[in-house]
Amino acid sequence: MELDAFTSDLGRSQGRVLGPGNDGRAVLVLGDLQLRRVAELTPGNFVEAQQHVDLTGERIVRARGSLSVPDDLVGALAWEVSLSIDGVKRAWLRVRGGQTKSIDDLAANVSRDRGVHMVAIRLELIDTGG
Repeated sequence: MELDAFTSDLGRSQGRVLGPGNDGRAVLVLGDLQLRRVAELTPGNFVEAQQHVDLTGERIVRARGSLSVPDDLVGALAWEVSLSIDGVKRAWLRVRGGQTKSIDDLAANVSRDRGVHMVAIRLELIDTGG
């Protein structure tokens, strides 16, 4: 993989970063956690964690956590966290600059899905157009 501003420190301060305390929690980081290390983000830039999951017999896939958006996000831009199955967005939440929201209720109904599917959670910068 070619290293760029978003992939030069994957797993340590970019991408999916494990939280302190080895409790299994992780943070999705688009950009970098290191102070004074910035990248120019444009709508459509995203970071995603995905894995294959056997959904047979399951009813709901759920993401839990919170989304904090920097104060300096301007205009019609927002952060969107989404849950997808096989590349199809099933649930999402948008948050504008300066806000923090719980994503404890981000869930997708998978009661009709059988077998192994790709489940992903994505953090993306979007232009809401308004």
